[in-house]
Amino acid sequence: MLQKRPKEYAASSQHDHSVSTFSSSLEQDPKKPKFNLSDLFTQKMDFAPTLLQQPAQHTSHHTPEVKHDHIGQYENISSLHEDHHIYKIKNYLEQCNMKVKEIGSGSFGVVWKITNGCNQEKALKVSKRVTSFREALSCLQLDHENIVQVDDVHFIEGVPCIEMEYCLQSLNVFATHNTTNTNRLNEEMIMKIIQQCCSAIYYLHRKKMVHCDIKPENILIRRIDLDNGDIHVVLADFGFAKYNRSILKKDRIDGGTPQFYAPELVQHKNLCQKTEYPFTTASDVYALGITIQRLLTEEMKQSPSPFMTKILQVVECMTHHDTTIRMNILKRIAEVEWAFKEAKRTAESLNIPPSQAYELFLQALSYNDMVLYFSPFQHKAFVEECVKRNSNALEYAHPMLRDDQDVVVEAIIHNPFSIRFASERLQQELRNQVSMEFHRFFRDQPKDVLNHIFMQNVKSREELLFYTNFHPNILEHVHDENLRNDREIILKATERDSSVLKYVTNPELFRDHEIALKIIRLDPSPASNRIDPSLYEDLDFVKKAITQQFRVFQYIAPSLKRNKELVLEAIRLHGSNVFEWIPSSLIENDREVVLEAVKKGKECPEHFYHDEEILKEAIIRDCVPHAILAKADDHFAQESVKLNGMLLKHLCRFQDVGDIVLQAVTNNGRALEFASPTLRDDATIVLAAVSNNGLALKFASDRLRNDFDIVKTAILKNGFALEYASEELQNNRQLVHLDLPTLAFAYCFASEEIRSSFDITMKAIEVEGNFIRSDDIPLQLLKDERIILTLLKYSNGFLRDIPNKQLLGDRSFMEKAIQVNPYAFVASPHSINSDKELMTLALLKNPEVFKYLAYELKLDPDILKLVQPDFIQSRKENQMEHV
Repeated sequence: MLQKRPKEYAASSQHDHSVSTFSSSLEQDPKKPKFNLSDLFTQKMDFAPTLLQQPAQHTSHHTPEVKHDHIGQYENISSLHEDHHIYKIKNYLEQCNMKVKEIGSGSFGVVWKITNGCNQEKALKVSKRVTSFREALSCLQLDHENIVQVDDVHFIEGVPCIEMEYCLQSLNVFATHNTTNTNRLNEEMIMKIIQQCCSAIYYLHRKKMVHCDIKPENILIRRIDLDNGDIHVVLADFGFAKYNRSILKKDRIDGGTPQFYAPELVQHKNLCQKTEYPFTTASDVYALGITIQRLLTEEMKQSPSPFMTKILQVVECMTHHDTTIRMNILKRIAEVEWAFKEAKRTAESLNIPPSQAYELFLQALSYNDMVLYFSPFQHKAFVEECVKRNSNALEYAHPMLRDDQDVVVEAIIHNPFSIRFASERLQQELRNQVSMEFHRFFRDQPKDVLNHIFMQNVKSREELLFYTNFHPNILEHVHDENLRNDREIILKATERDSSVLKYVTNPELFRDHEIALKIIRLDPSPASNRIDPSLYEDLDFVKKAITQQFRVFQYIAPSLKRNKELVLEAIRLHGSNVFEWIPSSLIENDREVVLEAVKKGKECPEHFYHDEEILKEAIIRDCVPHAILAKADDHFAQESVKLNGMLLKHLCRFQDVGDIVLQAVTNNGRALEFASPTLRDDATIVLAAVSNNGLALKFASDRLRNDFDIVKTAILKNGFALEYASEELQNNRQLVHLDLPTLAFAYCFASEEIRSSFDITMKAIEVEGNFIRSDDIPLQLLKDERIILTLLKYSNGFLRDIPNKQLLGDRSFMEKAIQVNPYAFVASPHSINSDKELMTLALLKNPEVFKYLAYELKLDPDILKLVQPDFIQSRKENQMEHV
């Protein structure tokens, strides 16, 4: 329930052209008497009043229960109105020491600004029209902070006098007299006008009223602050306002301004239809849209900023020919405005300064997710905080942030249903994580709560189809049997869970090949997957099923297990996984089947040793029984190690035969491990081994691990081989200076004497800085600025581990550090991460560092501009053009 606004704000008319200052209205001093014109009009006046039905001096209408149906008795008022009566009223007010200033006049009458001795102000509308009395009666029944407040209505000399708050001026006057960039309405203020007017129109809608004449002249400014971009407006001039129940009786359009008519009203007028088509709330929304269009400058329309683009989208909805779209945008914006009002109340209770818009937007977003759409903050850190409070706010985030994994994951952790707002790329990439979050979500919530959440988030078949991608058991919460038996939905669900058929009641779906294939992939057992058993006897279906799941071979009909073509296909696809279910007549005795089985790692049957092709495949894949290898002759052993050097492990009799060992290590350097100690001290054999695999140096003799040429060959093949070199060679500068692609690895195993070299350390960092840890670099080098800057440039490390902590607070050094790595300041003191110039430099390098900035900089408008998605995207495009 909206609170009634305080009456300390005095107000007046939309026709005041004289207002030149823009400040908040003065609050009434509680010690001063309340300013009310009723006190004057109840006193004896110096002229004889002629009131309507009775000779009483004054009649005031205070009761809000007065209905428009009672207006008929005053239809003859206009004949009584004379200008001399208006003059007498003005003269009387001046005699009562009131300052009376005319601030508007026209065919309706006159509007005065009344100021008492305490400088309290009111507006008095003295009218010649009966519509003014209707206006007063309308406003007396309304209590909304964006509707002009009418305090009373008086009849003096038969003239309706409406006592109301005094406002600064109308939007029309303000826009006409303020056209420079410094004093015109900015984007934020225009959005506030939209929100406040929508809030007022929606309030009227709930009261079953329509304004009928919304235009710039009838929107008054209660207060405005151009410096802080703040404005408060109210709807005024309810002379044509009508109740729905009364205007339905009309047979023609009555009142309003034609330039602001909605399309349906223009059509109605042009066709001159004698129908019951009245003004509606939708026509008020259309008029507001036209009003906002007139407030926008050509510059705003032709070169809109991202925020202005949103305003234009809203205005487009407000002026849409479809009344449903207009009503929808009205409701959503009114709810946003309500959220801001609630946030302000919460902020006041928590003593949060109103100037901290950042916190205010976050608080408002807790009430309404669309707040993010109107937020001037759209950077990653803010949106991450938003989705923590209201995960559905992801819908209104910038497209670039809806494609940011950190933001989307934060949203789905709090509500997995928000995945529908993520980019298509992340919807695919995060499927497994979203599925887990759904499982957790559905596990932790009571069933009645889940049903409610489900109904809130899944309102159509298309949405259900979308969510079954992530959580197929969501069908449990579907009560519509047609949806449970929807083939497309079941197909989607079976991609993730084979048990979804338990929700299906249509038997045709159990025999559907496409559904059955998806289920078999997850659960091939006919005992649990609920698909029709006859499908396991269908050769065409089984061929397709085997391509997806090897275990289906276990359950197929025996006749199909003897099908040679099917068996060969199963072996090619799944190898040893299906051996146990293949009949022995095929797996042991059929040459073609045996050959395919050996290629997949099955031990070769002895009666096929004579088959050269099968035996060769068996040797390559180490599928020859070790007992057979133990009996091998020289020729068999030599031919075997040529194909598979690691067979030397089982050819024990040949581990000291030079030719055979040489063949083995040439095929696989690691076979050196199984050579005899004598041959591991043979330079030719060891050189052949490390040429194939540098890490084979580990199995060389101590003498050869100190051989320069062998160690050089090894570390050129793999820098890690330096770990197995002798201590003497680990200190050899010539080795460490080699132009290695893996120099960083060699550097890590070099002696401290070598690592103390400035040139070697710099070269190692430049070659592969990501693998160089600060622990690997000697302490004295870590104090050198050049080493630190190079380490920052070629690695992702921060500066937490440097011994010279004073550098973290040195502004000159940090400027250099940020130039090479924008994350360099992360471990720095507050004096650095609150330095606006340095942080701007870091943000231009990488906007992701925003989360490490000092809190006060996170609220700085200049800093916020650098992390807005549109700015980042534009900068990337400019960089690409430059490249």
